[in-house]
Amino acid sequence: MPDKSDDIKKDQRVRIVVEWLLDDWSAKDIIAQVVSKWGVSDRQAKRYIADARKQYITNKQEAIDIKRRQKVEQLKRDKRKIRQEYIGTPAGMKALLEIDKEINKLEALYPAVKLEISGKDGTPIQTETTHKVVFENYE
Repeated sequence: MPDKSDDIKKDQRVRIVVEWLLDDWSAKDIIAQVVSKWGVSDRQAKRYIADARKQYITNKQEAIDIKRRQKVEQLKRDKRKIRQEYIGTPAGMKALLEIDKEINKLEALYPAVKLEISGKDGTPIQTETTHKVVFENYE
């Protein structure tokens, strides 16, 4: 049975690899970094990446949620920072309305919009997508 300190060290390393995945590092770069930084084999580095990818899926959604909340808070700060002299003016009202719209979009208060292209009689246009690829002999 592995030692608890080894489990903690592995969890820390996997978290670091998750951060690299979130920063969009390639697997090749991660393997090179893991091997040089922690002195493990390529096989172990690939295991770290596999474990990190499992966590990445949930962490990516959490990261998006965090960024969304941060953006909403930034917009609320911007709304509070509008100078008093502009609050009653049309330009100030428009700015406040635009900020509110953006906050509502980020908080998903608007329903999803379905766009359907239809023909003259109102029925959806059915498109047929076929690609015929011809390979010629280029010898």
